[in-house]
Formats: sequence, structure tokens, C-alpha cells
Amino acid sequence: PATTINYAIPQDARVALVVYDILGKEIATLVDREQMAGEYSAAFSGHTLPSGVYFVRCTARFAGGRTMVREQKMLLLK
Repeated sequence: PATTINYAIPQDARVALVVYDILGKEIATLVDREQMAGEYSAAFSGHTLPSGVYFVRCTARFAGGRTMVREQKMLLLK
């Protein structure tokens, strides 16, 4: 129950990559830092979590106040 989450940002930004459970409870923060434009990956381990549906939200805050948010559903099966 581990995976790699790939994402890309078009320009320098403050990036947060957070995993939530189906009820919206924050499970893990995988990334929370300034990053330069480019492609990245983050490892996620669900070994201690029960099977179920989880969401990964990637939020990028750019200079000038613009924000980009992407959310993806994940199914964890054990």
C-alpha cells in the first residue's frame, strides 16, 4: 500500500501536497514548501491506514496571489 505521487508546477510557487480521508480529515502532509517550476514526485505509504478512499490535494500559491488546486481520488486496498 505505497505509491508515488507525481505532479508538476508551471512556475515557482509555495506547494502543499496533502492526503485526506473520505471524511475530510487530514491524514498526511507530503509536501509543504517553496518549489521552483518543474516536475516532482512524493512518496506516500498507507501501511498504517485502513483500506478505503483517500484524496490527494495539490495546492500551488503563485506570486501575485494566484492559486492552483488539483485533487485526485486514491483507492487504498490491502
